[in-house]
Parts: sequence; structure tokens; C-alpha cells
Amino acid sequence: MKLYFEEEGEYLNKDVSITAICKKIGCNPREFPKLLKDECGIGINRLINQYRIRHAIDMIENGYLKRLTVESLAEEVGFRSRNTFYLAFKKETGLSPSAFVDSVVDLEWVGLVKI
Repeated sequence: MKLYFEEEGEYLNKDVSITAICKKIGCNPREFPKLLKDECGIGINRLINQYRIRHAIDMIENGYLKRLTVESLAEEVGFRSRNTFYLAFKKETGLSPSAFVDSVVDLEWVGLVKI
């Protein structure tokens, strides 16, 4: 499952669904939630959001927000709304996207992170 997400980047698709995932990996949609919970310890929505937030963090660290907005970043990584992106980002990182950017900029200033 993780390999599928990492290689295919399906988590970036706004319309990703259990049915579509199961079709691609050859799994029964009724059994999938339990299999996922057993393998990853979390549900499908949380897993998808984790992948999306990791992707967003990579983009932030590569300077995405120096030229574009948080709203465009949210859309780029598969979220349908800015609010959902903010909530997921804060849940996964403990920081809002703008606070995260400020912390990365602070680390860049002291030479710990290269942006």
C-alpha cells in the first residue's frame, strides 16, 4: 500500500477513493480499511493526508511559497480547500503552514536548512 502511494503519487489526486485504490492494487474494497489499519495503524484519510503534508513540506523547503500562495500549495498537493489543508497540516506538524514556513526561514537564517 505504501509503495503504491509512493510510486504512483495517487495521494495528489483530489478524487482518490478506496474503490480506485483497490482496483489498482487488487484488493477488496470491503476488506481494505481493516487491511490498511492493520498495516499502517491509521485510516485511509489520515494516510492520504500524511502523504500530502509530507509532499507540501518538501515543496515548502524547496521554495514553493517564495513564489506562490498557501492556497495554491494546498491545491497542488491534492486538497480541495485551504481550510482542510490548514487543519491537516497542523495535525501532522503541530504548526500552521505559515508558522512552519517561519520556522524553516529561521533555520535557514542560522544556517541549519538550505532553502
